[in-house]
Amino acid sequence: IYQVAADHCGHSISFGGEIFDPGRFFKSAHDELLFPTGVNCPALATRQRLWPAVEAAETRSDANLATSWQGHIPEELTGTAANRLAVEFGQYLADYLVSVVHLVVMPASLGETSRMRALCTSREVGPDGFGLKNRFNLSVAARQERGFPISPRSELSDLRAAWSEICLAHIEERNSSFPVVS
Repeated sequence: IYQVAADHCGHSISFGGEIFDPGRFFKSAHDELLFPTGVNCPALATRQRLWPAVEAAETRSDANLATSWQGHIPEELTGTAANRLAVEFGQYLADYLVSVVHLVVMPASLGETSRMRALCTSREVGPDGFGLKNRFNLSVAARQERGFPISPRSELSDLRAAWSEICLAHIEERNSSFPVVS
């Protein structure tokens, strides 16, 4: 998980005396850990604390520790506008999954728009740390028991729709800030 996290954010992460360098160093436009609304957990408040705790929360050696989400930010949104969009969707993910989201915004580069990258913990988080697996990491029986759809496919469609709606709202906000010329 340490190598995945280092590659995700473009920064080295050290754990247990070992340093995990990303495959490619880069300067992100934004890098933040987002928690579900109302959850304050200082024990997980930095990358150096989060990822060891993610690993420690699992008992199986083949456990899924995190889920990665990516989205291209519309070309109309740059700089702080791109960051605001990514943070809003990252917070939506944190609230929806009740998980910690490590959000990174990749700046636009030649021929590419900015990109939002979110690495979400596979367990729900509360003030005391990690709890149950989040809704995307449950067995069918556990999904039924907790009242979620049997397959997360419909939820993926809902998340894609939320991304589209949030993008559209930010583009409309940007467009409404231009003066009307008659």
